[in-house]
Amino acid sequence: MTAAPSRWRGRRWLYALAWLPILTIYLTLFVTNGMPLENAVRAAVANVLPNALLGIGVLRVPRRLPWPEGRRARFFTTQAVLLAAFLLASSCHWRMRT
Repeated sequence: MTAAPSRWRGRRWLYALAWLPILTIYLTLFVTNGMPLENAVRAAVANVLPNALLGIGVLRVPRRLPWPEGRRARFFTTQAVLLAAFLLASSCHWRMRT
């Protein structure tokens, strides 16, 4: 049990670093369009952070719901419901921002 948290610590930094190029692209676009640097940093983080947090959930769901051998219909139904919930959460984020 103690191996899992220590393994996640190393992956946590790798996951955060994987989002850094996307954050940099947003920051560059906002600054290029004339936004002050402080506001551009806030806007870039506001655009990337919700997606990164939702991504953590997406990475953890397969561990909790492994691929079943027999009940595939139930599995696909569960995955479809989770996909709908993910899309709803993502669209709510965009609606709140506009």
